[in-house]
Amino acid sequence: MARLIASFAPGYELKYNKFYIGLAKDGQAMNFAAFKPQKKALRFELKVPKSEQAEARLEEAGLEVLDYDSRWGHYRIRLLPSDVQKNEELLTELMKEAYEYRQGG
Repeated sequence: MARLIASFAPGYELKYNKFYIGLAKDGQAMNFAAFKPQKKALRFELKVPKSEQAEARLEEAGLEVLDYDSRWGHYRIRLLPSDVQKNEELLTELMKEAYEYRQGG
């Protein structure tokens, strides 16, 4: 996932916290996406506004959308290692959208 982020937002690194892995650039947190490793999967949190289009794209790809947390404004998606490999392009697009949304653009 870090490699996918580097393709559109160079300079970001993983920031390891107690409960999740976030993102930072030059030491400053910018969590447009966050990761919560589990034994067999990765819970991926993508901070974008809720939309039918985003949900349709995720469902079409066969990804397991757990829910949308309206309090924090992010989708929770359960990813298996094979999901990441099969859906690299979609995941990159969605993270880029989240990055641009958090940048204000």
